Amino acid sequence: MTETELTEPSNEEGEFLPSISDFFLRTPLYQVFNVNSGNAKQIQSIENFNSTLDAYCIYCREQSIFHNTTVYRYGSGKLDAESVLRDKVFTVKMACSRNGSHTIHFFFRIYEKAISKIGQYPSIADFHFSDIEKYRSILGSEKYKELARAHGLSTHGVGIGAYVYLRRIFESLIEEAHQIALIDSNWDEENFSNARMEEKIHSLKFHLPKFLVLCKANLLVNIVIE
Repeated sequence: MTETELTEPSNEEGEFLPSISDFFLRTPLYQVFNVNSGNAKQIQSIENFNSTLDAYCIYCREQSIFHNTTVYRYGSGKLDAESVLRDKVFTVKMACSRNGSHTIHFFFRIYEKAISKIGQYPSIADFHFSDIEKYRSILGSEKYKELARAHGLSTHGVGIGAYVYLRRIFESLIEEAHQIALIDSNWDEENFSNARMEEKIHSLKFHLPKFLVLCKANLLVNIVIE
């Protein structure tokens, strides 16, 4: 997952907000941003979203273009900061361009001059499911489930929890390859035991998935945060 892109406020009073696409697809639930006259126009652009969103469709199982189906709240397009920033909950609903019944939903709350995303369907992890799906056949069912859990935790800002799953996957892959290597009569177990992790990966390169050998120990972390 990439770092959330921030958009300049309309004047120096406003707080930096994520870009609209990042607010929808990458910003974790309940992350709070202050709102005032400086970024009211950006808030209006979210609530009155009238563009398209490029996102993964969990029903089509591929990237698609989504368009807004929500009735615009500010038909004139004029900025009414008082109305935009009042306490409220609003929903943005979008439909897949391939099939209008494939919809995605985002729920926002403005309360005491702060905005947060309080719900969405599909989840952030679902939107980025395609990022890890390519590793399913390589990792196998059980390790893939753990990778999916790590990915889900990471997208919700729970980095420590994600790391626990990633370490378990990584250590499992190394040990499986190690057990295969032990069968080789030329295997040097003492040298392996005293080696650094990068050296262990190199010594097991013929028994490990190619992507792990190429990216070394950082690979599984990169999968989750790309």
